[in-house]
Amino acid sequence: MGTLILPDLPSVTSFHLFSSVGSSTKLCNITFSNNGTFGNNSTTESLTLDLCQIWTSSATSNVTRYTNLANSIGNNTSGLTRNIKLNTNLYNVLTDEQKAILTDKGYTITYGTS
Repeated sequence: MGTLILPDLPSVTSFHLFSSVGSSTKLCNITFSNNGTFGNNSTTESLTLDLCQIWTSSATSNVTRYTNLANSIGNNTSGLTRNIKLNTNLYNVLTDEQKAILTDKGYTITYGTS
């Protein structure tokens, strides 16, 4: 999968994005409508980017992909709740510094399996 460009969708509260080729899961490059930031144009009070099905293991390559995605997401300046949900396996291996990439930008990180 290449780059996915999402317009402002105020009625959408959760995105489930994944792409599988053979036995490997591929990262989607996600660009949001407000200059690359996640959800700032949406009027939805709570918006979640659910990545649980993209990175299901704690592999080093998944940690790298998470870090790259977290670095690419802009600061939450909307004043609305913005969540990133990770698979528990990945969340458990992230360092406090890796989690802080997003929490310092104003996002809440949750975890689970779906």
